Amino acid sequence: MEFVKFLKEPETYERLGAKIPKGAILSGPPGTGKTLLAKATAGEAGVPFFSVSGSEFVEMFVGVGASITGDTIVLVRDESGVRLTPIGPLIDAYYPDDKEGYVIHIEGLKTLGYDKSESGTGKPTDLAGSSWKNIKAVYRHRVDEIYEIHHKHGMIRTTGDHSVFVRRNDGIIAIPTREMQVGDVLVNLPYRSQAQSDKTLAHTFSRLPPSSECGVGLKGVHFGVEPTPSLSMLLGVLSADSAKISDGSAEIAFNANSLRMMSECLEALETAFSCRLETVPGSDDTVRLVSASPAVVDFVSSLASDFERNGRHVPGYLWDAPFEYFYQYVRGVSKADSFGEDPANASLKVGDKSLAMEVSWLFAMHGVDTRISPTGEREDTAWSVE
Repeated sequence: MEFVKFLKEPETYERLGAKIPKGAILSGPPGTGKTLLAKATAGEAGVPFFSVSGSEFVEMFVGVGASITGDTIVLVRDESGVRLTPIGPLIDAYYPDDKEGYVIHIEGLKTLGYDKSESGTGKPTDLAGSSWKNIKAVYRHRVDEIYEIHHKHGMIRTTGDHSVFVRRNDGIIAIPTREMQVGDVLVNLPYRSQAQSDKTLAHTFSRLPPSSECGVGLKGVHFGVEPTPSLSMLLGVLSADSAKISDGSAEIAFNANSLRMMSECLEALETAFSCRLETVPGSDDTVRLVSASPAVVDFVSSLASDFERNGRHVPGYLWDAPFEYFYQYVRGVSKADSFGEDPANASLKVGDKSLAMEVSWLFAMHGVDTRISPTGEREDTAWSVE
């Protein structure tokens, strides 16, 4: 009952110099009355009672019983790798013809879910970041109404019964989309704790997978070369369409703003493929790295073919690699030595929307808030990641 008195008459204790407790941890097996006791305490004290379970946080981001529309982009992982995909085709693959309205249990598919911290207070500090979670089931059904959630990065289309997590003064709560209010703050990555304003919660990148599983390459290409930050930067340069095969030699072009980057790429290629490259001055203040080494020619031509077949994508190992690998890759895409002097305020121009979206997602997973937008009137020209 002392807790009730603290809540009902805090000034009585404050006059005595006591500090109001921020909370209490109730520990015990399920069914022993922890929630009932907390609810009774709140009722006796006449204060609001809010209950949010850990499973609800998983449901929001893993998509159990997801009720978002088919064109909503989701990040998934299976044995073929990591990809961004509209949820519609992903879920449709599990249903025959036009069947719908029932749950299908699945295995082997993952997406991002939130991890909880060990505090157990039900406040924002309960979130420890994100990690890959197994999707246990999918659900396709038809609805009569679609809601649009407009936020600073764009818009989400969803059904009214889809649960979203918002941050309000009393912490994080789960509500149906139809109950959202203008001004609600969506919980997203990167997540900045109100309780610890200097702390940003993001994804946990532990280590690279074994080299046998993550050799340098993109969707349809795999080389037996262990990834390094320098090679990641080189792949970024190649993703920016800076290379070609001419007269049996591989040529990679750099401008006057990226000569330091050229030197790093030169060293990375010579180390990875045990070969020598030449630097050849070009027109308009450009310099080309040139190599007739069969290994380098095969490397460059294979990546170019992969871009043509599958579009431009970040190397698969970057979804597991530490920030330095991703940062160097983005430096390569920018083709500017000065890029990233202040990573949080950098602007990156990307010629492919799919690549821009993947870069934006990885920035968010590493704790850097970004947005993407077309740089011109036509959405098929170039995209800016800021």
